[in-house]
Amino acid sequence: PRLDIFMLWDFGLNPTCIITQRTPLGPWNFLDCMVGDGIGVEELIQNWVRPLWEDRYAKLKCTIRHIGDPAGLTREASSSARSAVRAVRHHMGGTWRSGPVKLRERLDPLQSALTRTVGGRGMIQVDRDRCPQLWHALRGGYYFHVSRTGITSSEPVKNIHSHPGDAAGYGAAVLYPIGRAI
Repeated sequence: PRLDIFMLWDFGLNPTCIITQRTPLGPWNFLDCMVGDGIGVEELIQNWVRPLWEDRYAKLKCTIRHIGDPAGLTREASSSARSAVRAVRHHMGGTWRSGPVKLRERLDPLQSALTRTVGGRGMIQVDRDRCPQLWHALRGGYYFHVSRTGITSSEPVKNIHSHPGDAAGYGAAVLYPIGRAI
């Protein structure tokens, strides 16, 4: 059987790629995380994602599935033939699935997955050495601002932790969706 690898993406000038795996026994393993700073997704892929992939994963004959920010489908102003998703698929191969646009549709599945256990351990397992950005995001770096008057912001604070948090949310929404109560 082939190994399924899910690459979770957030775009912008701080593009993020998180390499994950769902195991047959239930855990969702976060294996590697790369966050760019002031670069585009092509630079992230060429400088970090592709070399890491060749070094650690290419020999495993993995099936790649990409999940991420639906804004990546938007064509660039410099060329209508270019978009972040096209760059991902061109350089990495695999299939693409956009995560939901609405914040609650991303955060609720992520929060639910974070509370699940498999064999007495958390379902989500993060390699803190290879995914420090996500590790810190899930330990409080990805949060909503609460004012002195107790009013909570409607969006998470945009900081270095929000990009890995958003990417993980897109993945959770697609891989572990929560049904709607009727």
